[in-house]
Amino acid sequence: MTTTKKAWANSRLKFSDLCVSALCVGHEEDIYPANGRPPKTVQKKLCPQCPVRQQCLDWALSSPYEPYGVWGGFGQDEVRAMWFSRHPGSRAG
Repeated sequence: MTTTKKAWANSRLKFSDLCVSALCVGHEEDIYPANGRPPKTVQKKLCPQCPVRQQCLDWALSSPYEPYGVWGGFGQDEVRAMWFSRHPGSRAG
């Protein structure tokens, strides 16, 4: 396993630990809807009160680019902009 893949696997394990405390657990259909665009209500109702909001965003910005869903209270367009500013020269796969 390459160092990058190993680091991602480790971050993935940490993310699964975050899911135990995340308020969005059980609301996956709202966060990842069939039409690909999460409603703003998820970000406004669940994320501001979530005890792992910052860790969720940190995970999303340090892991391989995930183009879908809500991460740390930010929608996919906002996360995309932040991710690519942290990973200059990267391209979406």
